[in-house]
Amino acid sequence: MIHSTHSELTPMFLQLELANMRSVCLIGNKPRAGVTTFACALAEQYMLSGYRTLLVDLNLENPQFEHTWPIKNSVIEEADLQSSEVHWVQNRHTLQIFSGVAVPSTLNQQMPYRDPRSLAKQFELWFSKYDRIVIDAGAINQNQTRISQSVIANACDTTFITLGAGNSNKEQLSQAIDYLTTANANIFAVLLNQYAQQTLSQQLCHLIGRNRIIPKKMKERFNQYVRRWSFLNHAV
Repeated sequence: MIHSTHSELTPMFLQLELANMRSVCLIGNKPRAGVTTFACALAEQYMLSGYRTLLVDLNLENPQFEHTWPIKNSVIEEADLQSSEVHWVQNRHTLQIFSGVAVPSTLNQQMPYRDPRSLAKQFELWFSKYDRIVIDAGAINQNQTRISQSVIANACDTTFITLGAGNSNKEQLSQAIDYLTTANANIFAVLLNQYAQQTLSQQLCHLIGRNRIIPKKMKERFNQYVRRWSFLNHAV
């Protein structure tokens, strides 16, 4: 979980505001790149800034949000709920609650997101009720048979690529950029997710642990010794 007031999130938010970007798509170069984490942080930042914010989960392979109860108030009419499927949605892990749309599970629910014209109409409906839209589109090429990320990214004002640090390379990033460029998406920035990246001490301990020649007690002493050094406890 990234706090909405994280020092590195604030400049990103200000740049989005200066560029007047109202709809933001977040796409990962591969699964577990941190798309949902960044989407939640950005949506929370928008809400704290006073914007009516909608969080849309289109991460079909790894959905993280579930409906809690429908939104019924003076701002959103019940007739609109059926077409836009807006509910209070909750993040299963952080328990954060947003006004949003959970993953469309049936083919009929997915159809509006597959066709560019239908999606454009859906955006018009959302913007009649909300100031900012944040879309969690999951990992590139995972939903191609059902919902194309190229269509989603093209429909949004801008797109962020989230990159898993430590398990991604330059070629994978280039492929992601080429994919979105072909879709005429406006790539705003690349977000580097270092949450799951191992520290140097963890990597050293892992290498020693795999060695079958070194005695177990010696391995334990080495691990204790390595963890004492603060300069080794940084992600590399």
